[in-house]
Order: sequence, then structure tokens, then C-alpha cells
Amino acid sequence: MRRVVFHLRRSAFVKLCVAFMVFVSLCVSSWSVSASEVKSAPLFVIQQKGKYGFIDKSGKIKIKPQFSYAEDFSEGRALIEQKFGDSMKSGFIDVTGKIVVKPVYDHAITFHEGLAAVFTFENGKMTSHYIDAYGKVVIDLNGGISFGFNEGVALLYQESINDLSKNSKYGFIDKKGNVVIEPQYEGVPVSIPGAFQEGLTPVRLEGKYGYINKSGQLVIAYQFGDATLFKEGLAAVEDDQGRWGYIDKTGRYVIKPKFQSAVEFNEGLAAVLLDKNKWGFIDKKGKLVIPAKYESVEEFHEGLAPVNFGSDENEQWGYIDKKGKTVIKPQFGSVEPFMNGLARVTIEQYKIGASNPPFGYINAQGKFVWKPSL
Repeated sequence: MRRVVFHLRRSAFVKLCVAFMVFVSLCVSSWSVSASEVKSAPLFVIQQKGKYGFIDKSGKIKIKPQFSYAEDFSEGRALIEQKFGDSMKSGFIDVTGKIVVKPVYDHAITFHEGLAAVFTFENGKMTSHYIDAYGKVVIDLNGGISFGFNEGVALLYQESINDLSKNSKYGFIDKKGNVVIEPQYEGVPVSIPGAFQEGLTPVRLEGKYGYINKSGQLVIAYQFGDATLFKEGLAAVEDDQGRWGYIDKTGRYVIKPKFQSAVEFNEGLAAVLLDKNKWGFIDKKGKLVIPAKYESVEEFHEGLAPVNFGSDENEQWGYIDKKGKTVIKPQFGSVEPFMNGLARVTIEQYKIGASNPPFGYINAQGKFVWKPSL
């Protein structure tokens, strides 16, 4: 399961920032993407002969491969990278493939609620901003770091990585860049975009997690070893014994702690790890509805969940439905959940330290609409 937790030591935090700038933001802007762009038919990023482009759901190329790197569209914009000499620079294109934000940034994150975070490094210093859909700078973070807006609030690491002399804390800002919850927390698990979800977010103080609302009021006391965001009314939390269960928004256990690990609910089911180190799925009553027999899994999307029938050393991914029936046989080295009718898959297993294997797309019947190619 993939879950990012930001409560790192300062040195590790800086390394993370340099390796991959995980920043997302949303702000008020006078510029916006047209409704037709946002609601256009979904496009899917592909790689062909070392260049990135986009196809539609049928597998037809809509934007020819021409970029050094690209990510999926979000709100009518897709992050692209172009190589200039020895460096890669990030910018954005629209759904026609036109560059609307020139690739001049060292790092960027996709658009959410109208804005994207962009970053540059020069002479050992980092500058960070939020830009609108046409590249206009909306907020200057003065080298600070924000991990993304959701529900009008964003996590903020106040101190710039340019000055590591202080023991910095996490706080929250609004869409105007104003600090609405003063920096005081040691850490917070977040998903991209956004720290808040369903009105609450977990925060850590003195080694324990509790939950606050968007006013900064503590609504669930600090008591958990780890915690996730709320989703579908429940949040997964870890107790003092290292067991995971689920609480409601009052902090009451709805599903008692009894799992080795657990993640958020999605489409009514949640993945849990049992004592035999296998993953299965439970419903909101805590009943195991899909047996724990998988080495690893991802959450359900569009009625299907990726599951690994193999081992960590020899992954064999396929897809199951909500009854646990295998609907796409295990055959892939890596997979992603279905989105807009397609799922990204690789045939080769990704090896740490190796180049990314070529990826393709399958439909819900397991048929390739775009075959992996270099």
C-alpha cells in the first residue's frame, strides 16, 4: 500500500525535497481554465521511443510523444518536462498539447483547484511559488514548503530549507497564503493533494497523533501512534500496542484495533493486514469480506482492486472485484488502480535502482488498449 507520511528529521526532509518536491497548492486566482478544458474527454500519458505523449480511452494518440517526461492531466493541465542541456525543466500543457506554462522550473506538482506549486534552485537557494493555470505567480512562499490544499486549507512547513537553524513545525495556510493555524505540530500524514479531509486532519504532538478541525481546535485527543485521514466517515488509527482499527469523527472505535496495518476505506471496503502478513479487505462493520491471502494490494477504484498474487521478490499483479473474484489474471510486474476506465500496467517488474519499465494501459476486461513500448 502506498501512503506518504511527513514527519521526517530535518536532514531527511531536505533530501526528500531535493529528490522530489512534493508540493501542491490551491489559491484564489483571477485566471482559470475553461469548463470545456476541464470536462474534456480523459487523456492518458504514454511513452514511445523515449518521449511522452497522450492517448484517449480508445488508445488513439491525441498529443504526439514529444516531451522528455509527462504526468496525467489534472484540471485541464498536464505537467511536462523538457531537457535543456544537462537539466530538466518543468512546465504545463493544455489538452491540445499547447505549452501554456513554459518549462522553466526545476520542479512542479500538478494543478489542484486552479493552482500548482513550482520550485527553482539557484546558487544553493530554493524559491517556491503558486502559479495559476497560465503561469501567473499568485503566492510567493519565500522559500517555504506547502504540501497541498484541500477543503481550503494547506499544510505549511514554515521554515525554508534555505535556513535549517531552527526546529521548525507544521502549520496551515488558507488560499490567500495567510497562516490560519500557527506552526506547532511535529508532523502530519498527508495525501496529495491536501492534509484536511472531511473537515479533519491528524497532527502529531509529543509523539502522538490526534485530530484537529480547520479552526485548529483539537477534536480527538492525542493518543495514537499513527493515523490516516478520514475517508467515508472513518479513519484508520494505530493504538499503543501497534494494532490498527477504525474510529469515527468523535474518536470512538467503530472497528476495534486488531490488524497489523490498515488503510482508508474506498468504495465501501478497506485493505487490512492480518497476523499471517497477508492483505485482505473488510467492510465498514469490520467483517473480512475478501480473504487475507495477498502479498500486497491497492484500494478499490471503479469496482476493481489491484492485488499481488506473487511475492515482493516476484510480483504478479492482477485485479479482483468486490466479491474477491479474479477478473484480470495475475500477469503484470506493477499496476495502478483503474481511473476513467483504464489502468496503467507494466509487464516487467520495477527494480529499485533500475530505469522505469515501459508501461501500457488495459481496460476492465484486461485487454491492452496501449501496449508497453520503449
